[in-house]
Amino acid sequence: MISFKEMQLSDEIHSKLDDLEIGFAFQPIFRLKDMYLIGYEALMRPKDKSPLELIEEYSVKGDLHTVELATLFGAWEAYRRRGYNTLLSLNPFPEECMTDEEEKVFHDSFPESQLNMVLEILEHTKLNV
Repeated sequence: MISFKEMQLSDEIHSKLDDLEIGFAFQPIFRLKDMYLIGYEALMRPKDKSPLELIEEYSVKGDLHTVELATLFGAWEAYRRRGYNTLLSLNPFPEECMTDEEEKVFHDSFPESQLNMVLEILEHTKLNV
């Protein structure tokens, strides 16, 4: 499980993230031509419930932002701990964005993400434009 306590986030965000118990699995992504490993897709694994149950719970509370932050920060922390240095694919919600403060902390914490991150937008949530 990932601990968010050491991350330089606001007290409000910490109070929300610290309630989440999630880990991550990493699904390898290969280039078909030569089966070369080019990266991993981060798969959120909450404790005691499925990812969809967690998303539904936080959607009902109107707080998908907390799940988004937990996924982005948590996946990169887990990725780093494993010593990976290839591409990391993440699945963000289309309706969620980090604040400027959160984005700064994210890039300060994980500068490698600017070169090694792929975002695949989730299609099951609604986007209000």
